[in-house]
Amino acid sequence: MAGKVYRTSKGQALDIGSLLLQNENTRAVGNMGVNARGDKISSGNQIIKSRNEQMTQHYEKTYNKHVKDEPVYKNIHEAQKAKVNTPTPTPTVEKTTQVVEPTVETTQVETAPVETKVVSQEPIVNTEPEPQKIPLTGLAGAIAKARSVEQEEEKTARQLQQEKEGVKRI
Repeated sequence: MAGKVYRTSKGQALDIGSLLLQNENTRAVGNMGVNARGDKISSGNQIIKSRNEQMTQHYEKTYNKHVKDEPVYKNIHEAQKAKVNTPTPTPTVEKTTQVVEPTVETTQVETAPVETKVVSQEPIVNTEPEPQKIPLTGLAGAIAKARSVEQEEEKTARQLQQEKEGVKRI
């Protein structure tokens, strides 16, 4: 690795790249327990985990998450209902195509007159009671709390003292 060569004040050439390569296995200053290359090392300067292993572990943890697309429910009751009502997957069957000669069949269909009755022209009103609000829990509850903010005026020390029960002054 040919790094940039610097000139010192005395005129000597200093190659930073070669210095890094020479000292990459020496313990770094600080309390992290690493060498100059970035490997985790023990107290006896033995490599515990190399820099490449650390980076692949970090990459897998950060970027290779297996995400499933599942619906988000308001509460546990909806989730349980949806779990019960989910259809079971059916196995797929390969279809074979066969050539069939077309046949022509003629049939007559008789139609009967349809009677219609008008029962009433009043609008239909739903008389079912509204469902009770179930307190939201989890993420939905936290979002709902964040949307509704209740502020109360802070009381002074004198107001708090006046609210206390008991003897106020002797």
